[in-house]
Amino acid sequence: MTKPDTRTALFAQIHSPTITTIKRHIEAPLPTHAFLLIGPFGIGSYEVVQSLRSQLQPPTVAHELYHELAAPIKIAAVRQLRKSLSLASHPKHYRFVTLRSFSQSTIEAQQALLKTLEEPGARILFFLLSETMATILPTIQSRAMTIRLHPPEPTKLLSALVEHCAVNDAAATRAMAMGGTNIHAMIDYCANPDSLQTILDEAATQVITLTTQPLYQRFALIKDITSREDKTTVMNIWLILLEELLTYITMKREPMLFTKQQVQTIATHGVTAQQLSNAMKQLASLQTQPAFSAPMLERCVVVFP
Repeated sequence: MTKPDTRTALFAQIHSPTITTIKRHIEAPLPTHAFLLIGPFGIGSYEVVQSLRSQLQPPTVAHELYHELAAPIKIAAVRQLRKSLSLASHPKHYRFVTLRSFSQSTIEAQQALLKTLEEPGARILFFLLSETMATILPTIQSRAMTIRLHPPEPTKLLSALVEHCAVNDAAATRAMAMGGTNIHAMIDYCANPDSLQTILDEAATQVITLTTQPLYQRFALIKDITSREDKTTVMNIWLILLEELLTYITMKREPMLFTKQQVQTIATHGVTAQQLSNAMKQLASLQTQPAFSAPMLERCVVVFP
């Protein structure tokens, strides 16, 4: 397992430009006190905040200067937060407020937070973390600086994984291919290569079923997947594997996650680039849904012959 310090150092390195930008706005003559960090799951938004804390808060009192709310955030939690913030302590130091998965907060909670964002008090910093802005009130968005987090340039990410996870280039490259935009998953894959192979073998078998087997077998698999708690993670891996299939069919690029025999089996079954593209669009659209059913996921597999 990767040590927490290793993980923290890796995120601090790959998101260094973002951390520097936020810090500059915090320390500007007209400082910014609220930031809306938008990025895909596993990108490291939370670690960006923790890195800023390590730079701006003295470690001896950091625990007294930190407030955190996790989803689902409701109005009672926001009211308690406002009460806690009204109790001044260590006025010379920055106080951090982190609201995780903020898009899952209720409308009432967001409305209750508005006044606090408008009149936050001295040296109080708000960090609203979210994968999407779709359910965040425009009035909240207008009171915070939006910072979008993206995966770093591939060579930079590869170098960071090799350095901090103590793996070779091949292992890091495979973890990157499997992780998609989830850098936490990449780190876990580097730390547990056997676990990665198990996950990959299962996912590859599932994708072969989805693209080549009779419809009743595909529907049975869909029914099983939609009953699992990790169904979103499974769908993310399917998307990554389908993308690799697409590049194999269109560009003849050698597979990294499938074996060559597996991709040839799928290709010879008559699967086309258009069918893969349609299935990927369906999967991607489901990722924006708060919940989805088996019939919704079945649309992704009926596109195949």
